[in-house]
Amino acid sequence: MVEVASFHFEQPWWLLALILPMLLWWLPQAELREEYRDRVKNYADQHLLPFLLLKNETESQDKKWSFYLWSLIWLSSVFAMANPRWDYTDINIVTPTTDLVVLLDMSQSMEARDVKPSRMIRARQEIEDLLKQGDQLRVGLVGFASVAQVVAPVTDDFQMIRHILPVLSPKMVKYTGSRLSQALNSGKRLLLSQPQENDKVMLLISDGDYDEEGLESLIEGLKHEGIDLYVLGVGSLDGASIPGVDSRPIRDLKGHVVLSKLDEPGLMAIAKLGRGQYYRANYLDQDTKQFLSAIKNTVQIRPSSDRVRVWENQFIWPLMAVLLLLLYRFFQQRRGQTT
Repeated sequence: MVEVASFHFEQPWWLLALILPMLLWWLPQAELREEYRDRVKNYADQHLLPFLLLKNETESQDKKWSFYLWSLIWLSSVFAMANPRWDYTDINIVTPTTDLVVLLDMSQSMEARDVKPSRMIRARQEIEDLLKQGDQLRVGLVGFASVAQVVAPVTDDFQMIRHILPVLSPKMVKYTGSRLSQALNSGKRLLLSQPQENDKVMLLISDGDYDEEGLESLIEGLKHEGIDLYVLGVGSLDGASIPGVDSRPIRDLKGHVVLSKLDEPGLMAIAKLGRGQYYRANYLDQDTKQFLSAIKNTVQIRPSSDRVRVWENQFIWPLMAVLLLLLYRFFQQRRGQTT
């Protein structure tokens, strides 16, 4: 039910535009009419005045009605721009309590096709599944190879991340390599910038094969910051060749085809050290469900005492009046041209 007291304009300053056009049009027209009457009275006999002024009075009436019509159109247009609003809904604000940063491996080995259509495409599909099912999360995204880059900050705007996903590939990487430490540091900075009371989780999506000094101590440090590290392995134990820039398999210095295999033992060790769990990516969304189930104790919605009032904008009604008046004016002119 609409409450009269709730009626207001979102942009009330537009209402000032109602005054100026009327003054600019009406005052000069009034002066011209008086000047015309004075001239006719000076140069014509008194008994001829009604005949001389008849045509002018008729034209004056037509102009007056035209002025009224355009004034009504202007009035309706200004009301539409001012955006009248009434009726509203009060919505309680809720805030997800778990922040998740996905670390996406974008090294050249992710182009291997031991899983179809490729490891990289499978990884993007896994992130898409996560966005579909993890609506109670706030998600950020870090892409890394030899250098880590923040692709998306921690946000609940999943549509923005979906727009970015299709273009992510190893072809965007300038320097080859795979350095997990930089990605972990980038993810850590993103999570620590979020509210302190929120639970913090990282998900590494990769084919593994990391051999960096200080990696274990870095992961240990994440636990002290309250960050859990989960791992999703992409690839197969049999492995596959790595396509190069020209789509030919990459070869080592001896001319042998380089074979990239899923380093499952290494990824399991990372997950265990990070107080998380390891999953292998599959064609279904079962791995995503398992991951979300594992963190279900932290994935919650925190109700807030704050409320947001959502108004129903009603500018459509004066806008419809403008269209109807313009349509009337159009047919009026057509009728005048045909007569």
